[in-house]
Amino acid sequence: MSSAYLIVALVFGVVGWNEARRFGKQYDRTPWGWHAVVWGAVFFLSLLIGLVLIAIAERAGRRDAATRAAAPQAWAPATGFSPPPFGDVTFPPSQQPYAAPPAQPYGQPPTAG
Repeated sequence: MSSAYLIVALVFGVVGWNEARRFGKQYDRTPWGWHAVVWGAVFFLSLLIGLVLIAIAERAGRRDAATRAAAPQAWAPATGFSPPPFGDVTFPPSQQPYAAPPAQPYGQPPTAG
């Protein structure tokens, strides 16, 4: 009778391993990052606990996938664009930056000109 339990437990372990691999293919990672062999061991020890845990992970995986799909894409500059290196900025002659006006001594009115 105990060999029948062992065979059933091994079948449950294979089912858990296959479920973790299926989940990994669908969501690009196994449930909670646990290796498929660990899931096989969980199912080997208890089918009920394994099914409950995989159901919770499936629900969380669906929610995470929906969140990633709805997330706005990060802005990126157009390809081929790169800003000039610092200190290497040159202006055309018509757009030279203006020099600051000379400082006036205290109490002197500004000069026109």
